[in-house]
Amino acid sequence: MNENLLSLEFRDVELLHVRMAFSTTSRDIGRFQVLKLWHLVATIAKIVCIRIKYKPDALYYPPAGRNLVPMYRDIIILCTTRWLFKQTIFHFHAGGISELYDTLPRLIKCLYRRAYFSPNTSIILSRLNPPDDQFIESKASFVVPNGIHCVRDFKSEDKPDHHGINILHVGLLCESKGVLVLLRSLATLASENVRFQACFVGNFQSRQFQDTCEAFVESNNLQERVEFKGALTGRDKWREFHRADIFCFPTFYEAETFGLVVLEAMQYNLAIIASSWRGVPDLIEHEETGLLVEPRSSDELTHALRKLSQDRALMSKLGQNAHSRFTEKFTIDKFRENMQDVFDQLS
Repeated sequence: MNENLLSLEFRDVELLHVRMAFSTTSRDIGRFQVLKLWHLVATIAKIVCIRIKYKPDALYYPPAGRNLVPMYRDIIILCTTRWLFKQTIFHFHAGGISELYDTLPRLIKCLYRRAYFSPNTSIILSRLNPPDDQFIESKASFVVPNGIHCVRDFKSEDKPDHHGINILHVGLLCESKGVLVLLRSLATLASENVRFQACFVGNFQSRQFQDTCEAFVESNNLQERVEFKGALTGRDKWREFHRADIFCFPTFYEAETFGLVVLEAMQYNLAIIASSWRGVPDLIEHEETGLLVEPRSSDELTHALRKLSQDRALMSKLGQNAHSRFTEKFTIDKFRENMQDVFDQLS
C-alpha cells in the first residue's frame, strides 16, 4: 500500500521515502534474522540523513501488527528517530499492536510507550479493527479506507467456459488466513459431488504448513480439484482473478485490518465469501456485495459455497454489486482524495 501512496501526487505535500522492506519473502515476515539487524541500522541512518538534509516536518510511519519481532523493530526505529520530527503520523496498515502491551516486561513497556504513545495523527483503515489509535492516545485520528489502481487485463469474452465453479484464494498461506477452513469446506463439497476447481495463489508461511495442506488434499482425494500455484504477480495473478467465479477470504489473521485482495476481487466482479473479521465487513455488505461467515467456521463457509454453486444468478448479482461498490469507494483516486483531506487538516 505504501507503493500506491508514493505513486500519487498531493497538493502542498512532498513525500520522502525510506524503504523498509525487512522481509524479502512471505516466510520471512515476523521472523528474526541477523541480516535484518544490518538493515535496521541502515534504515535509521537513512531517516536521520533525510531529516538533516531536507528537514521534513513529519515522520510518517506504518506501525507493526500483532507480532513481537516487528514491534521490537518499531521500538528501535521510533525511539531513535521520532524525536527529530515536529510531528508523527502513524498509518495502521496492520492491526493489533495494542494487544501486545499487557504481555510485555516492565522495561519494554516503557520503551513501547516512548515509541508509540501520543502521535499527532493516526490513520486507520476501519473502526472495526483493534483500537490501536485510541490505546496509544493519538491526538487525532482519521479513517481512510485503502484504494487500489484499476486493473482489468482480460476481456469478458475471454473468460473460460466451465460447468462447475472456480474458487480462488489469494494471500499468504497460513492457518489464520483460513486455508484449512477452506480446504475442509472443499472436502465436504467434493463428498456432495459439487463440481468445482479451487486455486490457491500465494506462498506458504512454512514448509510444515505446506506439508499439512498437501497431506489434507491427498487424504481427501482433492488432487484433481485443488491447485497450489505459489506467488503470482502481474498478468499471471490477474489471470486467476479473471478465471474465478468466487473469491474466498476466510481470514482470522492476527494482523488483518482490511484485505487488499478483497478489493482486487471486487474489481473483477467476483462473488466474495469472507469472514466477518476486523475491517472486512466495511468492504462486504452481507447478501448485497458478498456473503459473510463466522471466522473459523468451515460449516458456514461450506453453506455459502453451496448456496452460490446452486444459484448463478445470485453469484452474478453479488459480483456486479461488489464491482459497483469498488468503483464508488475503493479506487486509487478515492484514496488520494481521502488522504489529501487528511494532509490538509494537518497543515
